[in-house]
Amino acid sequence: QMDAFELRDAWYTVSVEFSARTHGIDTLESALTEASSRCSSRLAATFSKVVDALLAVAHLPRSEVERYALEETSTLNRSFLDDKRATTELARRLRAREVLGESARRDAWVAATKRWRELRVEKAVDEFDAFLKNERVSNPPAVQKAYEALAADQRAAHTALATHVAKMRNAFRAVVDDENPPGANASSFANVTTSAVSIAPDLRSTPRVTHSSPFPSLEAVVRWREGMDTRLDAWDAAAAEDVRALEDATRDVDEDVAAALARAAAAVAA
Repeated sequence: QMDAFELRDAWYTVSVEFSARTHGIDTLESALTEASSRCSSRLAATFSKVVDALLAVAHLPRSEVERYALEETSTLNRSFLDDKRATTELARRLRAREVLGESARRDAWVAATKRWRELRVEKAVDEFDAFLKNERVSNPPAVQKAYEALAADQRAAHTALATHVAKMRNAFRAVVDDENPPGANASSFANVTTSAVSIAPDLRSTPRVTHSSPFPSLEAVVRWREGMDTRLDAWDAAAAEDVRALEDATRDVDEDVAAALARAAAAVAA
């Protein structure tokens, strides 16, 4: 899988070929021009010798020989000019072809790079989406276990508190039921309940009564209240521990999500 730097390096490797090819065209044009010049010089020297030889042996007047030499020289010059134009046209066509080819390759490169970026984005998004749908993230076992432990501890604590409260409630209810048999009016129940409640704040300071009472003893009420405090403290401690475990489990998932999001963002920005 290529990254952006490798992609640019690959394009540089391709693009330097353009300079090499244009340099080759320049070299070819120079070589053809130099070869044409050498040929022209040799032909001129050779033709001069031919003209001198014709003048030495020809039976025609000198003017006719010179006219013939002039016509042949013009023909040779036209040939040299045609060769030069052909060389120039060849170099022009080769350069034009290279420029157009380089432009087309550049356009294709830009389009391919754009598509490459789109594919990287699509791949990064798909991978991140698949990561979020993974059970390890959408329904983490550790988080689920922490929730279940919290719920179980809450239910257990609630049951213990409800049972503890029910003990004292049942004790007072038994007294009320004894004092208010079936058919008694509601005011009797209210009076008994009010008198039971009114003594509750002073339970610790009230002198110990030795005679028999239908209500629970002071020691029983104090022990009951201490038991309630103990259960409430245990409930708070268990809840705090469960919440810490839940936070730790959630933190691990959040860190994994943040890392996956960072990878996806880096892939999109590349």
